[in-house]
Formats: sequence, C-alpha cells, structure tokens
Amino acid sequence: MFHCPNCHASRRTAEFMRTDRDLQTLKQLG
Repeated sequence: MFHCPNCHASRRTAEFMRTDRDLQTLKQLG
C-alpha cells in the first residue's frame, strides 16, 4: 500500500461534490 495524497484529495473532493449535489437535491425536494 502506497501513500497517495493526491488520490486522497481527489476522493475528498468527489465526496464533497456528492454531498453538495445531495444538498441541492434536498433543496429541490423541499
């Protein structure tokens, strides 16, 4: 297993984008 800060950052960004999209969906449903 190797250390990959860039991959970790990309995964965090993807997770954030997914969360932001979920928030937008909740706004539309609300």
